[in-house]
Order: sequence, then C-alpha cells, then structure tokens
Amino acid sequence: MKKILLPIFICLLVLAATAPIVSASASTYAYSTCVSVVGEASLELTPDRATIHLSIENVDKDVSQAQAKTFALFDDAVKALKEVGVSEESIVVESYNSYPSYDYSCGKSLLGYYSNLSFTFSVDSLENLKESIDSVTSQGVCVQNICYEASNEKESYNEALSKALEEARIKAENLLGRNDLTLTNIEEESVYYSSSLYRCYDASPAHEDLVGKVTIRARIKAQFC
Repeated sequence: MKKILLPIFICLLVLAATAPIVSASASTYAYSTCVSVVGEASLELTPDRATIHLSIENVDKDVSQAQAKTFALFDDAVKALKEVGVSEESIVVESYNSYPSYDYSCGKSLLGYYSNLSFTFSVDSLENLKESIDSVTSQGVCVQNICYEASNEKESYNEALSKALEEARIKAENLLGRNDLTLTNIEEESVYYSSSLYRCYDASPAHEDLVGKVTIRARIKAQFC
C-alpha cells in the first residue's frame, strides 16, 4: 500500500509546485455605469410672415352671371393686391364651387345660384399686412382668417434640439454624480407643436400687437456613460 501511495504523493507535490499562483489583487475589472435620460426644450418665436385666407361669394338667378361677378371681383382683388406690392405668385386659388339654392317653405322654388371662390395670398413681412388686407376688403372680399408663421422655424427647432440635449446631459450628471460623461446614444423623439397661429381678422389698429407667439418644442432621449 505504501508503495502505491508514494508515487501519488510525489505527483501531487509536482502539480502544486508548477500551478500558477492566483492572487485576488492580480486582476481588476472596471465597470461603467450608464444612464438613459430624456431632454426637452422649447423656444417662443415672434411671427414675421402671414398667409391670409379670403373668400368671395355672389348669388344671382342666372348661374353664368353669378360666376361672372365672382371672377370679376377676384380679378379686381388681384389687381389691388399687386398695387400694394403683393406678388402674383403668392396669390393662390384654393377652391371654387357653384350651386343652386332653393326655398322649400312653399314647395320648391329657386332662390338663385351661389358662386363661391376661396383664395389666399402670402406676405413675407407684417409691416404692410393691414394695407394689403384693406386693399381687398374694400373690393367686397371677405377675410376668413390669417395664418401667422415664423420664417426661422427650422433653425429654431435645431436650436431647441441642442438645448434639449444639454438638459439631458445635466440630468445624467446629477443622477450619476459625475461631469465627465460620454454621450453613447441619442434619439430624436416626436413631440407635437404647431408652427402656425390662426387668428380671426381684427381691423383694429392694435391687431398686429395681439398676434401672440409660436412655440417650438424638441425632445430627445440620450444615453450617457
């Protein structure tokens, strides 16, 4: 038995002598903590251009006369707008329709034919907006509403995106207690906002001062490590 155990004991001593020494401090592992945050930002813009929506309506017993009156008034409106500096290219016919109207109180009797034309014109400055509108309302054209917009909407949206990213970074730094974070991923998220303001027309002198502001919003999701 001793002869059998001795070789085994010698082998164990050899293996123990040749095995690598493992130390708890020989290897270290760095673990990186990451965080995903949402950043949002908004900017208020002052509108500097507008699209005016208008309509012309006429009624006549003769359908051709109703149509002729409507288109004659439209031609006069276009002429008046061009005289105050509105380009013909910015005047757009949106729709036209003509239909009969009946009185059903005593059977069915024709009242006349209505002829309706809707059109718009755009201005790149609000400075002469009232003068432009007055030039057509004096012809008998009705103003439906005015759509105000800011010409720098796209540039302002990109600025809002940058502000949203900065807000996200500040959030991440506060959460992790570090200011040496690296941006590892970013996604643009959809957020609803309207770049237009619709207003009813008010002929009062203070009208342009009461337009309001266009609010641009941006939202991103970012990961920092």
